[in-house]
Amino acid sequence: MEDWEIGSVSQYIDVIDELAKTYQATNPVVTTFVFRGLGDQSYLLYPSVFRQDTEQAADANTANDKYTSWAGEDALLESFIAEAVRYISDIPPQNLCRWAEYAQHYGVPTRFLDWTSNPLAALYFACRDCDGKNAAVWVLHSDNYRHFAAAKNKKMSDDQRNASLTVEETINRLLAGKPEIDYPLIYTPYYVDARMSTQSSYLMVWGNKKEPLEKLIPRENFMVYRRKGKEHECDRSQNQEGKILFKLIFSCERKQSLIRQLDMLGVNEKSLFPGLDGIGRYIEMKYRFDYDELMDHI
Repeated sequence: MEDWEIGSVSQYIDVIDELAKTYQATNPVVTTFVFRGLGDQSYLLYPSVFRQDTEQAADANTANDKYTSWAGEDALLESFIAEAVRYISDIPPQNLCRWAEYAQHYGVPTRFLDWTSNPLAALYFACRDCDGKNAAVWVLHSDNYRHFAAAKNKKMSDDQRNASLTVEETINRLLAGKPEIDYPLIYTPYYVDARMSTQSSYLMVWGNKKEPLEKLIPRENFMVYRRKGKEHECDRSQNQEGKILFKLIFSCERKQSLIRQLDMLGVNEKSLFPGLDGIGRYIEMKYRFDYDELMDHI
């Protein structure tokens, strides 16, 4: 797998357009690509509840799980439900899937990972923090991934004779400690507020295999974007079926310029985060002086 460095919004769209032409969806009404923007290219495609501290514990026998060293994943969700039930009264207690979607949306560590069908939103999230680290946008061929995950999960489902469960039923059983899947599921959640809609949210929920997505998918299943002549384009002679992931890199020096370009296209804090807090952050970012950005234009 090669990582491609991108310098402008137009180049970014060109690459995605070429990928879409090469790795076409088998179903025209299914979203072909979903995207995840990361402010640091070294971050893994991994749910927050499974993350560990980067520094090893002094005692090798002590777990260094960031959120679950002292309590289980279920305790985090139960704590959220106990605190949030006074504000959310229309979700049955047994519908853990809907509670977990709310928890994920409001920052509670869960086994869910956010994606978006809007490539510009993903690019914005990748570049919004100018912290000296290169950013990345992962591209996931959702149709191919669903086929891949379904094939991997079928044996387990058949063994447990629950192959006919809906996505919501599968997630409810998973969160109740009765896993029906090994590989993550991706689906469109109920949009619990305007932000999820404006951000074109998708969710991926992990099953038994607690590994980063890029390690669960074999390298031969990564999409390929090769150089031909003076231009970059996909190699359309290769087998298109089963290709799933692709990674784009953005230099930290280009982040602020990309944010300005996205603002011209109407992608910014106030459009992605409707409300006064989004407007406030938008004004702060719009008028923030960045000397390095100024020098790039001289």
